[in-house]
Amino acid sequence: MILMFACAFPPAFAFAAVNNLMEIRTDALKLLVILRRPVPRAAATVGVWLNIFQFLILMSICTNCAILAWLYDEEGNWKIEPGLAAILIMEHVLLLTKFGFSRFFPEVIVLLPKSKCMFENTFKTLLVVRLFPYSYSFLYNVGTKHSP
Repeated sequence: MILMFACAFPPAFAFAAVNNLMEIRTDALKLLVILRRPVPRAAATVGVWLNIFQFLILMSICTNCAILAWLYDEEGNWKIEPGLAAILIMEHVLLLTKFGFSRFFPEVIVLLPKSKCMFENTFKTLLVVRLFPYSYSFLYNVGTKHSP
């Protein structure tokens, strides 16, 4: 494209080269500084998402059972027949199951902090061994013999 306008505007190649260099540098700045991924921070729980998911579960149970009841009653009589009663009983059983699971199973696993602590201690020990191999052997008397 630049070659087409070389006769009409000779410094077009120089401007295009400067433009390309500036574009590369500004893209690098955007990727490395401005649009960086945020530093992840650990959270104790899933937070508000747990409430949102519980609400979605409730609404899905209610709407699915309502759709089944609506499709079951084609005439619009809304009489309590065995099929409609079975759908209502199924809805209540599903809701009780949902509330039972959320009541008896904790949101956070109890063993998680202990395993996390063990992982951090192991990581710190390995880091010390890599950074200071001689100090680790003196601190813990691993593989060393002290002369009298």
